[in-house]
Amino acid sequence: ATDYQTTKYFQENIEPLDRYITPFISFPSILNQNSFLRKATGGPDGYIYFGFTAMYGAGLLTGNEKLQEAGILTTKAVMESYVVSHLLLKSMVGRHRPQRVLGDFGGSTRESSFPFVESPLDFFNWHINGLGSSAYGTGFPSYHATMYYTIASVTSQVFDNYWIPYTTMTLLWCYNIEGHNHWISEVVSGIVIGEFIGRVVYENYHQQR
Repeated sequence: ATDYQTTKYFQENIEPLDRYITPFISFPSILNQNSFLRKATGGPDGYIYFGFTAMYGAGLLTGNEKLQEAGILTTKAVMESYVVSHLLLKSMVGRHRPQRVLGDFGGSTRESSFPFVESPLDFFNWHINGLGSSAYGTGFPSYHATMYYTIASVTSQVFDNYWIPYTTMTLLWCYNIEGHNHWISEVVSGIVIGEFIGRVVYENYHQQR
């Protein structure tokens, strides 16, 4: 109900703060052999993927079961987040992302024309999402919010520590915050869905054990 107002405020007052941070933070590609590897292993996402892979490897080498558990469950949770958020919900809900900047009809930025829209009620633009991403009807929910808070949920339960996982994932989500380009409700929904997936993955694992 308040998406237009809250998102407009966020665009105008919160997102610009990111420009003071990104010049000092760098995520160079871990692997540079070809364009796919450069894209997949650069940015915060690439470092996250390598992070939980490294956790599992370190767990194997040291015999640390918690590190192994965190690596396995995080991988599973990220895969489930991708299926639920990106492949299913984005395709079914088909909500268009907000124009940047809301209320600016002059088209001063790259994200100011269709399928970026002024109305927060532009739902049900049904389509089938592929492995990649496009702008058309892919607003709800925020996949990055889903993935990051799924990781935070799982690792916080495995290590019984909430401050480090949630603080780290929040900071990573805030990196290049303008690039996410979502209505506020989509971010909140992604956080809730991610938290739910993380808890289900963790509880199912321990019930089976």
